[in-house]
Amino acid sequence: MSAVPVMGEFVEISDVRLAYYCRQPLIRRHHEPVILLHPWFGCWQFWRQTVDALPEFETYAIDLYSLGAGENWQQFASPQGLALAIGAMIESFGINRCSVIGNSMGGIAAQALAAAEPDRIKKLILVGTGARTVGVKPDFRRAVDHWIAGHGNR
Repeated sequence: MSAVPVMGEFVEISDVRLAYYCRQPLIRRHHEPVILLHPWFGCWQFWRQTVDALPEFETYAIDLYSLGAGENWQQFASPQGLALAIGAMIESFGINRCSVIGNSMGGIAAQALAAAEPDRIKKLILVGTGARTVGVKPDFRRAVDHWIAGHGNR
């Protein structure tokens, strides 16, 4: 393997902890970091093979569910809320430019992040972000539609 193992850490944001798993390259090249956002029914480990395939990049696989462990989680219960947390993390690390890869829910949050911080996002890679709720159970469809609209879980 040509990179340092992935290390789990967290950053404090509005009294909650956003967990992330960082992998630093062994040989420093001048690439912007890569932020990886998992799908709704995924976790940070969803990106292990992708991280392994990018040994020259500093990578951050974010655990989006970690925000739910704090008392103030409701402010992050929307694409815009997740983007706010990820943007705060990027800011706290002093990352001026990065690429973001998001799958499904992570891709929706990645789009909100890119819209909120266009000068920070060099590349935006979206996988399966077509947020379609056609054909799913009505209660689930309503919940997803509310979430995408930025209403949290009301």
